[in-house]
Amino acid sequence: MKHGQTGGAFPRRAAVTVLLALSISPAWCPEAPVLERLQQAMLGQPMAMSPDEMVALLASHDVHNLPRDFVPIASAVNEASRRQGVSPELVLAVIEAESEFRGDAVSNKGAVGLMQLMPDTAEELAAELDMRWTGGDLLLDPRANINLGTLYLRKMMRSFDDLDHALAAYNRGPYATPPVGFPIPGGETAAFTHRVKELLVLRDSPTPTRSFGEPNPFKASAYFSL
Repeated sequence: MKHGQTGGAFPRRAAVTVLLALSISPAWCPEAPVLERLQQAMLGQPMAMSPDEMVALLASHDVHNLPRDFVPIASAVNEASRRQGVSPELVLAVIEAESEFRGDAVSNKGAVGLMQLMPDTAEELAAELDMRWTGGDLLLDPRANINLGTLYLRKMMRSFDDLDHALAAYNRGPYATPPVGFPIPGGETAAFTHRVKELLVLRDSPTPTRSFGEPNPFKASAYFSL
């Protein structure tokens, strides 16, 4: 073995060992939430999927109306997932449930594009990303729409650490969503949350995914890492 060959591996292994030891009983440590996030970041799989993996995943759920050139969407999903620390599977599921991958979709309430964003909300999100806002037409650009939508999804997941409520807040707005512990509204919102979880293969029991953390259909934090 050449000198220095293990130089990069040892610190990582040591860090993982320390984090695992601390995670066994972190209650004594005031920084336990930070350590938990570090552990997830160290041990989790990379938040990226190839276009072929994405297409295969969606095809397994009878999603067949994908754009012919799916590579730009896959690239945008991976970029936004890495930037916001949100599982790419969840981003794909939200896109399918919101627009069925129709980049020109406009709802009867005025939500636009792949992730169905309201222009007023999107303008505020663009300012957070230092993205130049050029008007509602920007939401027809897949990359911009996915970057803005994934940021909004992350914000809802931070506000509601419950997957159903976070998705409901994404779909109908945080102020129209009841607090965790109260049932989410039925109708369109319930159908949306059901479809997203169906695409995540989440029904009544947890199912392993590539996401960070322990898979849990009720914890939004299982689907983001930052």
